[in-house]
Amino acid sequence: MLGAVILNGDQAWFFKATGSIPAIDKLEPSFRNFVGTVTFQDQRPEWTAPDVWKSIQSTSQFRYATFQADVDGEQIEVTVIPLPYDGEQQRGYLLSNVNRWRGELQQRGLVMSELDAALEPVEVAGLSSYFTTIRGVRSKRSAMAPFAGGALPAPPDAGPREEPPSEGELTYDKPVRWQETPKSAIRKAAFLASDAETGKQAQITVIPLGGSAGGFGPNVNRWRDEVGLPEITTAEAREDSETIQFAGQDASFVTYSGDVEGFAAVIATRGELTWFVKMKGAKEIVKKETRNFKDFVTSIRFKGSPDGR
Repeated sequence: MLGAVILNGDQAWFFKATGSIPAIDKLEPSFRNFVGTVTFQDQRPEWTAPDVWKSIQSTSQFRYATFQADVDGEQIEVTVIPLPYDGEQQRGYLLSNVNRWRGELQQRGLVMSELDAALEPVEVAGLSSYFTTIRGVRSKRSAMAPFAGGALPAPPDAGPREEPPSEGELTYDKPVRWQETPKSAIRKAAFLASDAETGKQAQITVIPLGGSAGGFGPNVNRWRDEVGLPEITTAEAREDSETIQFAGQDASFVTYSGDVEGFAAVIATRGELTWFVKMKGAKEIVKKETRNFKDFVTSIRFKGSPDGR
């Protein structure tokens, strides 16, 4: 797999090509050149694709553009997909999406300390951009659509698109002391818990991502890294977790504290999405609000689903 990511405002643009190793190796120079031509006008990308690439109409609602490249008789699709990006925790966002790609080729998820070796920084349109290559065996589920936390922007002159399938609106019981903060395309709910006397705070977010989104262990280690804790094995993370209810089904809850900050988080699989409910901030606030956090998670339901689940 050849992959590239361009971070532009509240969106990340993902470019990908998957095929046999010999064909991908041969395609790499033109793929890199293609990504290097990308510019943005009013948040929409423009590029110069190789003349020999054929632009095709995709049936996927998630794709902004699809090209077909003939490499020695092998037809390789080059796809362009925009996903929501809230501009925060860039390394964690990149790690989750690199691991999503690695999962498509049945490769283990990386931990944060391995991210730099997997990504090559490149300059595209003056924006933070990265290139990666992954080798493995393509899984049968690799065609599954990635997380798209909102309707995708239609290409210029494109016909009408169907909206992505809705999970239904979230309902929940908000703790009294939590202050609701603005949602975004990627955040389905967001809150702030704070202590008026000390001014210390913790942020609570609810975010869905596609597939396994990197897996349980890598995500726990990503959060541990954020609060200054060392990596642990997935088995150790499992031992530290407990089962909690999310939308009426079992989910995994973990909590850890560093010297200054801590976090509590729930990871729940629902259909083709993995839901992350996370509280991160001053360790004193995280500890104080853990009971409220658990009550909030267990109160979450989805409108339009049977029994609200």
